[in-house]
Amino acid sequence: MVLILGAGLTGLSASYHIGHESCLILEKNNYVGGHIYSDIVKGFTWDEGPHLSFTNNEYVKNLFAESLDGDFLEYPVKTTNYYKGTWIPHPAQSNLYALPSPLKENCLKDFLDIRKNGDNNFKPNNYEEWLEYAFGKTFATNFPYSYTKNTGRYLQKNLILIG
Repeated sequence: MVLILGAGLTGLSASYHIGHESCLILEKNNYVGGHIYSDIVKGFTWDEGPHLSFTNNEYVKNLFAESLDGDFLEYPVKTTNYYKGTWIPHPAQSNLYALPSPLKENCLKDFLDIRKNGDNNFKPNNYEEWLEYAFGKTFATNFPYSYTKNTGRYLQKNLILIG
């Protein structure tokens, strides 16, 4: 018997490929699907995560279709970021042209300064250090930090990177 922790896409996929009869899946929630979940609160629907997949892999797409008896919707996704009155194509770090000046110049300057003056052997100790090294302080402060501000600076400073 194989023990699988979590009935999200990964756990369900592992059980499917191993053989459901050989698996025991333990899930902390009272539903399966992991982040493919919506909760209705006071008449509003809150999606925990994206509903299904953004895959282009035909095997995965066919598996989804088979598992759902063909009862699914497929449509193109156009993701954008709304930032202080400006729509920025996603991902923002690849579309700095859409940022207002001088923000875009400061983001680019920080990024180039790190690449020019940074330590190529730098190993970040936490999420905050990784963000600033990967994107520059201006971009990290205005985008990833603001998206994760509800988790607090504690998480940004204390999330240990593994790998």
